[in-house]
Amino acid sequence: MSFSDEGLGPVPSKWKGICQNDIDRAFHCNRKLIGARYFRNGYASVAGSLDPSYDSPRDTDGHGSHTLSTTAGGSFVPGANVFGYGNGTSKGGSPKARVASYKVCWPPVGGEECYDADILAAFDVAIDDRVFLV
Repeated sequence: MSFSDEGLGPVPSKWKGICQNDIDRAFHCNRKLIGARYFRNGYASVAGSLDPSYDSPRDTDGHGSHTLSTTAGGSFVPGANVFGYGNGTSKGGSPKARVASYKVCWPPVGGEECYDADILAAFDVAIDDRVFLV
């Protein structure tokens, strides 16, 4: 629900990004989560071939989704709680903001899980996508 696009108009025309769901057809973007991509070439250069199920911007451990929704730009979610405690409304710092996700971290290989090459590639593409202008 943190990525609900209820009440949001069309995606701004300045946005140039994509919703990269090559293999993971169940993954979708909307007018809130307007783009998602993944970057793994740096990781793959160390890890070797990867299971194709990793070809998705989907967050597998919850850290990125939590940071993007609860900390940054999650929509208002009434009735949020932790195991029935602390009932209330959850939201990110900018609940009406549009967000894009750029996955750069993967299961650890040799103690590393986020490679500089992938992080820098994501920065470059985010700039090209015009993520800072929407």
